[in-house]
Amino acid sequence: MENLSLVRDGNKGCLVTGYWCMEVYCRDKDGIIWPLMLWPYSLEAEGQMSENAQILSILTQFYYSPAW
Repeated sequence: MENLSLVRDGNKGCLVTGYWCMEVYCRDKDGIIWPLMLWPYSLEAEGQMSENAQILSILTQFYYSPAW
């Protein structure tokens, strides 16, 4: 696996090798939470954007995309 980096394992509470994940969810009028996207990425990859740039990119995509 390419470009692995140290990430925090939420179950174990320690640092392990892996990928960062960007997750986007929405909640409908009935309170049901729906997953919209899971995007694994590595800050170690060449030319990779910063974490803040990743977040802004995702928010921009969802803001300008048409509602389903």
